[in-house]
Amino acid sequence: MITEKIKKLKGSVLGFGLSKNLMKEIKKNKNIIKCDLIDSDVLGDAEETKRIKKFHIKNLRNKFKKKRINYIICNYESILKYQDKFIKDSIYLTNDTVIIYNLNKEQKALLNKKYNRYKTNINIIENKNKYIMEIDTSKAKNNKVKELYYFIIDFIVKIDNIITELLVN
Repeated sequence: MITEKIKKLKGSVLGFGLSKNLMKEIKKNKNIIKCDLIDSDVLGDAEETKRIKKFHIKNLRNKFKKKRINYIICNYESILKYQDKFIKDSIYLTNDTVIIYNLNKEQKALLNKKYNRYKTNINIIENKNKYIMEIDTSKAKNNKVKELYYFIIDFIVKIDNIITELLVN
């Protein structure tokens, strides 16, 4: 399912936690001009290093300019601990589509809620009890005040969840 989406991509791609099979599909697609990877299984042959670079997720905004990446493809498990930072950075960086795969039902609902804050169009595809989300960020807008506001709200919700969990246990 995700390989069919990769075959249709054109432009620049940023990948998070992609498997070797998906990397092969990206290499086959001649319409992909540039591919940068974060936490992916990359084979180290010379042909691959011309189009593919590897770096850390914390340097996203330093590395890329606003709305310069066409597509972001990521495995949800690889962005799990950077989820809040990833959502605001993906809106900031992407001018077309963010594709997140390997989601369960709860994760899908949470991401749907957080991406709807930025007025994005979301398409959800179910595949064997796993979900794929296609988030159209072409009309999404963000600014520093909005990001700070959502950061504070998410922080308060996290603290509330921790306190509730401690009281219940």
